[in-house]
Amino acid sequence: MNKEEIRNQFEPAVSNWTYLNAAACGLSPQFSREAMETWWEDKMCNGSVNYHCWEEDALKTKAKFGTLINAKKEEIAYVMNTSEGLNLAINGMNFRKGDNVVVNKFDFPSNFLPWLALKKKGVDVRVMEVVDNRIPAETIERLIDENTRAVSISSVQFKSGFRCDLKSIGKICKENGAYLVVDAIQSLGALEMDVKKYSIDILCAGSYKWLLGPDGVGFLYCNEGITDEITTTNIGWMSTPDPWSFPTELDVMRTAQKFESGTLPWSLIYSMDSIFDFFNGIKVSTVQTHVFKLLDYLIEELERLNIHIVSSLERNERSGILLFDVKENENLAEMCQKKKVRISVRDGIRVSPHIYNNEEDIQALIGIIREFAGG
Repeated sequence: MNKEEIRNQFEPAVSNWTYLNAAACGLSPQFSREAMETWWEDKMCNGSVNYHCWEEDALKTKAKFGTLINAKKEEIAYVMNTSEGLNLAINGMNFRKGDNVVVNKFDFPSNFLPWLALKKKGVDVRVMEVVDNRIPAETIERLIDENTRAVSISSVQFKSGFRCDLKSIGKICKENGAYLVVDAIQSLGALEMDVKKYSIDILCAGSYKWLLGPDGVGFLYCNEGITDEITTTNIGWMSTPDPWSFPTELDVMRTAQKFESGTLPWSLIYSMDSIFDFFNGIKVSTVQTHVFKLLDYLIEELERLNIHIVSSLERNERSGILLFDVKENENLAEMCQKKKVRISVRDGIRVSPHIYNNEEDIQALIGIIREFAGG
């Protein structure tokens, strides 16, 4: 598909709105709804006759997600959202009194609050230092010692858009025998990801932001080398090696599938399958190039207007999110909303374009900013 054909897949939303808010919720393509409807058609016509086909297709979809992050399908479990994936991982770690974890209190709450709960187990929760909205790897390294069990961070910070140095952080964690846990919801679909290259042990992400999917389905990656170490009490028949024997003895899968307790959200999985075909076809690097080009244009105009840009402009620290501050951010956001330009307020004005946006969308936002600044 060319750029115009891609944009047309996101009608009517792209005609109804100048939608620059993928970091909150991405738009979904028409083909993803059509894929979902093929499952519904099967369900309506045949009931559960093709249930085993759905299971086989779900494994294929895992493999496609694996291609996106460089993982095996056996290392991937379906979850409802990022929060569920993180909680499964955190609660499955065998913490002892005196252990410590290194986390970021400015992360999205779902990647901070579950770690705080570990204090009841005697775990020391250490908070990494954020300097000018940046988290240098060395500030994390200074907090790690022989009792550090895990370091948790978002690949991209949800407010500022800061992209952390996962390769360096992964190396530090590996050298110190600590798990690296990554919330990747603000990068998957916009930035390339390689869990092996970055030595990531656990990765979680929902599908409804940059992955362009529906609400209610997400993914948990658990490195095969630690699957046995991460236990689970979230057990059901689908956690077992032979669920259709309806087991009465406890035996869980030796793969990430052990985290799946019951029936999967089939229609949502079919939707994601079509989206992974799209991403693996055009390549995420293409999305990144497109998004950065749009943000480069916005940055140039903001600098011309002397508007303070909060996000780091270092190339290797950038993401699909750009945050800037006009002081009266709520007023600007209200003005944008009235003119059908969708952004978010997160300690400033947060702009997050995706593959469906074009230069005219950025021009529409710039026009409002100029009007606001002149008023």
